Amino acid sequence: MIPQEEGRLISRIAQRVIRSRGERPQGGRDGLAEGSADYEAYIVTPGFPRMGFTLGTYLRSPKEFGVQSHGILYPDLKKLKWRQYDGAEYITFTHAGEAYTLRGRGLYEMYLAMMDGTLQSVLEYDASVFAPIDPSQPIIDRVAVTDVAEMVRRSREDRESRRTH
Repeated sequence: MIPQEEGRLISRIAQRVIRSRGERPQGGRDGLAEGSADYEAYIVTPGFPRMGFTLGTYLRSPKEFGVQSHGILYPDLKKLKWRQYDGAEYITFTHAGEAYTLRGRGLYEMYLAMMDGTLQSVLEYDASVFAPIDPSQPIIDRVAVTDVAEMVRRSREDRESRRTH
């Protein structure tokens, strides 16, 4: 191999390794505290399958606001579905006893990355944290996480209370 070609090969390999990590620039992390960070709905690492991905959501209550990270392992991911309804896209799945529903737009590529195991991270959008985004950019504007066992328990209780009344 010619030295110049070898240098290009090493450069391409290094670029693929860096891309496979999907690292966000430090400036983006610093902007989170100021409400001016750039938003990226998801990070895909094409050609580099992973063991799982993280899903960043926000905890909202009248008293507090916080961030929560869910670790989703691909071997435990079940019932993955994508659908488009009433102007929005939805991705639903179950994982480790919880049901997840993500709503947004531009999510079909993310769904395919989940099928391929190349999704690295997903992040819910919040206007108080991120800079405004272009309407053509993918966005996850709502995430619901439901404990399946709790949902079944409540359903049984509702059924029983209807029988007794």
